[in-house]
Amino acid sequence: MAKALTHFGVLAVIFFGTWFTLANVDFVGLFHIEQFTKENERKLGEFVLDAVRKGNDEIDSEVVTSCLDSMKNRLCHANGIADSSITIHVFVKDDVNAFALPDRHLVVNTGLIRYCKSPEELSGVLAHEIAHMEHRHVMKKLVKEVGVVMLTTIAGGESSGEIGRQVAGMLSSSAFDR
Repeated sequence: MAKALTHFGVLAVIFFGTWFTLANVDFVGLFHIEQFTKENERKLGEFVLDAVRKGNDEIDSEVVTSCLDSMKNRLCHANGIADSSITIHVFVKDDVNAFALPDRHLVVNTGLIRYCKSPEELSGVLAHEIAHMEHRHVMKKLVKEVGVVMLTTIAGGESSGEIGRQVAGMLSSSAFDR
């Protein structure tokens, strides 16, 4: 019995030690992801955005987009960020969610807009997502979860729409590092 407990303890230490180590590895720096070109990131952003568009209706209302753009502009100006570098997309979806995509696309669901009780609440969510963009959390998450080779394949246009939907699902899930 003692031998089994010792083996279990050793395996648990190895498992959690490996998990902790891998969770703290800077894969972006390790694989020099900074060299992942702006063009590849642009293609990847469009690819994932297209996958989101296929499953949802995008709102093209000047009233809605101008309100969100106004919030985005104020947040960007207050933090020294080029507001023109971020594009907001609003989708008809009941999920209370917003998420960032590669190439500085910010997706906002109508469920989130309806849920917020004040403009400040919505502005806080936008600020949170803009911070993900500024710290390159989106690309770091993708590299960690999907891998460099797969991202390059996607950016090169050599992949199916199913991969795009899976990546979009991963970025929009509550499992995203919050």
